Amino acid sequence: MTQLPRHSHARLGRNNRHRLSRCCGSICTHSNRAKRHAQRGLLVVAALLWCVVGRSPLAHAGEPDVYVGLPIAQDGPGVKVGKRSTFHGGAAVSVGYDSNVFSSAGSGNEIGSVFVQPTAWLSLGNRRMINQRLNTSLKGSDRKVEYNIGAFFGWRFYTNSKSTVRAAGKPNGGVTLNLLTSPKRRFSFGIDERFLILGQPRQYESTAEYNLNRFDHRGLFRFLLRPGGGRLVLEVGYISELLYFLDSNPCPEGSAEGDCQENTSDRTVNGLKAEIKWRFRDRSAFVAKYRFTNNLYLCCTDIGVGRNEDSDHHIVQAGYVGQIGKKIDVELLAGYGKGIYYNDVNGVGFSRPNFEAALTYFPRTRTQLSMRGFYRIRDSLVGNYISDFGASMGIQQRFKWRMDLRAGFTVTQRKFIALPVPGIEDLVIAAYSAAPGFTRTDLLVAASTQLEQSFGKMFVMAARYDLQLNSTDFVTLYSNGFVSPGRFTRHVVWLFGALRY
Repeated sequence: MTQLPRHSHARLGRNNRHRLSRCCGSICTHSNRAKRHAQRGLLVVAALLWCVVGRSPLAHAGEPDVYVGLPIAQDGPGVKVGKRSTFHGGAAVSVGYDSNVFSSAGSGNEIGSVFVQPTAWLSLGNRRMINQRLNTSLKGSDRKVEYNIGAFFGWRFYTNSKSTVRAAGKPNGGVTLNLLTSPKRRFSFGIDERFLILGQPRQYESTAEYNLNRFDHRGLFRFLLRPGGGRLVLEVGYISELLYFLDSNPCPEGSAEGDCQENTSDRTVNGLKAEIKWRFRDRSAFVAKYRFTNNLYLCCTDIGVGRNEDSDHHIVQAGYVGQIGKKIDVELLAGYGKGIYYNDVNGVGFSRPNFEAALTYFPRTRTQLSMRGFYRIRDSLVGNYISDFGASMGIQQRFKWRMDLRAGFTVTQRKFIALPVPGIEDLVIAAYSAAPGFTRTDLLVAASTQLEQSFGKMFVMAARYDLQLNSTDFVTLYSNGFVSPGRFTRHVVWLFGALRY
């Protein structure tokens, strides 16, 4: 599931939050009815165009979406718990079609299937979540703790006659915890935790056991100090992550002994995060960030043979986040990153700049437009590291008849640097095609559009379309003769109904 671009710094702008809340409850009136219908038509046409040209990046086992492709409706009015907390919950059943279950390359290798997918979710908290962070008020609060706890679960059941396709449907779910003590006071600490159970087929048809099924834990324990009047915020945090694959036998059916190897991608990440934020106006701040992570792979003891490489990463960024005028939010961050890979036979690390540039525009209370450009570097499960250079666009629109439109589009050039050397670092791989200097280059494009119609306070009907495409000439040739192209195209169409509180 493509995560739609969302407002990244709403917590810096109280007026923006008011605009978003008014979108959901009021009716915008216009004197010119023809103009209003024309604007609606343009929004729908734009969304459909994004769907037609959109494609989505290959999902990476180390970085799943928060809701891992589950159809989850927006929160309803909720049920009050105590004086300040609210409980939200819901359940949905979706029926859809997946055109390429195993994300296989073209030339008639795709296998499509109808699927049915039930989903359930719940949350309890005294603050809402925006971009996986608590939507804490700018003003001081008498609350001792602000929190939000959530859980979600779903299972996709493919109805194809082939047993390999039916076995590809796996459970996905997780729990989240976000907590902050003494918000806006001189000293506080917070916890941000996400633990997911994920099921995902490989990029070719295989046995049920040969899947990317895994546990994914990501946690941050942080301390915040606000000297003076609170305009200066100092934050230090401990990073803890675990990626653990559940494959009991990661070898395709029919493989001979010696053709396969242990799973080399189980990984722990421990590190440090530091941030200084100076809010020089109520809704604007200068920010400086530092992040250190140690990536330690659990497999194998022989250096240079059949293992991923341990590494240390240092990332520094600084810039501006905040509001310009009444209708524009901006994020401008630039910095430098250095990655050290200690045991790679090629000695390949990185030392290069990075940046994030985003703009969110609120032309009216019911409409939000966003754009983002980025250049990022991170550790990779395949090769040493990944570099991503790309851009995204998004729209959120609320119509007066209680219909919500959300659409997003992303294009990325992705490079996998320092692939395992065939026959030396990876005995299973015989050779690569289109990988000069052991570097793989992909063009990834992602698009997603969802229309959601509310009926009363509790019932929702929605339609969603996702398009995924990975364009690359890269091919892996395995020592047993199996050939695995990297390119694929995938269409997923959903219709679902939900009851939500």
